[in-house]
Amino acid sequence: MIVAIGRFVLPEACLQARRWQDENGPMRAVHVNLSALELRQTDLIDTVRGAIELAGIQPSDLVLEITESQLLEDAEHSVAALHALRELGVRLALDDFGTGYSSLSYLHSLPLDILKIAKPFVDRVAETSQDSFVGMMIDLAKALELEVIAEGIETAEQLEALRVLQSSFGQGFFLARPQAARSSQDAAPTS
Repeated sequence: MIVAIGRFVLPEACLQARRWQDENGPMRAVHVNLSALELRQTDLIDTVRGAIELAGIQPSDLVLEITESQLLEDAEHSVAALHALRELGVRLALDDFGTGYSSLSYLHSLPLDILKIAKPFVDRVAETSQDSFVGMMIDLAKALELEVIAEGIETAEQLEALRVLQSSFGQGFFLARPQAARSSQDAAPTS
């Protein structure tokens, strides 16, 4: 079932990214979660390439997010799939960083572009003890030349602490609630 959902979501997300680009100009990227089952599909690269081509976006306009636990399920195949996706030009994010069990040497060998710090760490980032731990995660990502996204920002204090720690980006309810995709056809009339 999850593979079928992914095969629906991926091209839809790419098409929506194209609509946003057409209406608003360049954007950073659209992020799509990739399940462990999808990562093991033998036609994954063709599926991703097809979604990109159908939408007419650049591969770098797509970020596929995977979790540490997904990588551990079939590490050899997962790493090979990630390298193939990277060769395609797709950007890759490690989601929920800190909640899995990957070693630092393993992290160093992955073809990643983005490290997303898990919400449980962000929840306590304004506390002194967690501040230094999250700072260490941000420093590690920067040493690996990865962008950093802090997940689950819900308060002004968390946002300020993450700014001080120099997190590249953030997401969460404090910044914006999830919204439906809106196109120019959905816009309210101005007259």
